[in-house]
Amino acid sequence: MHLVFRINATRGPRSAHMARGRGLQDSSTITPLRAVASGLLAGAVSTLAMDALRFARDRRGGDHNGFRAWEFSSRLSRSKVVTATPTARSHLQRAALAGAATGLRSTVGTAALINAGAPGLPEALTRRHPKAAARRAVAVELVFDKLPSAPSRLARRGLTARIVHAGIAGAVVARGANQPALPAVLVASTTAVVSARVGHEVRVAASDRFPPLLVAAAEDGIALSLAAASTSLRRPGRSGPAAAR
Repeated sequence: MHLVFRINATRGPRSAHMARGRGLQDSSTITPLRAVASGLLAGAVSTLAMDALRFARDRRGGDHNGFRAWEFSSRLSRSKVVTATPTARSHLQRAALAGAATGLRSTVGTAALINAGAPGLPEALTRRHPKAAARRAVAVELVFDKLPSAPSRLARRGLTARIVHAGIAGAVVARGANQPALPAVLVASTTAVVSARVGHEVRVAASDRFPPLLVAAAEDGIALSLAAASTSLRRPGRSGPAAAR
């Protein structure tokens, strides 16, 4: 099956610029300084959101440390607090969530897994420095995404990066669930391609009706939420032993 992405060559200058999928803002409406500021803000919010989700899960699992002590504790010791046995279905769902997040923002899926110290990661990536590097990578992408010069996510380089990152995320999720890697890699990579295409079209359409920067920030939030959800072993609304079935 061949996936073909096309951009209508007859669109006007504004639409042609917007059709690049990521650099949607016209240079007259957003400056590099605003892009940097909004990207840094989004990066800070993403860090707090992912840490808050992980902290809440660890508290439910029996960790009684305060947030500050939890934040600076060993990631390896934290990862032992919450234990669950994900089913094959749940690990494929998480792979799909990671792929969907990666299709929107190429680094957020793998960064969320590193930030959460997800099972299946190499030990070297569960330490503090890789966690900080993953956060910086997300912050840089969120800034770059707002720049008018940002290339299309559907270009060969952008789409390849998403497929690779999604495949890595799928492999990590599968490894942590003690499941074969190939199905999860295929699910995550395919979902990333679909998400990139759908996200591109929605963002182009929404930017005709709403401020492009606001649309980009909303897409940031969706990507970060999907990435955070991909690190959870439990479905929303379930807790206790039943969640691990």
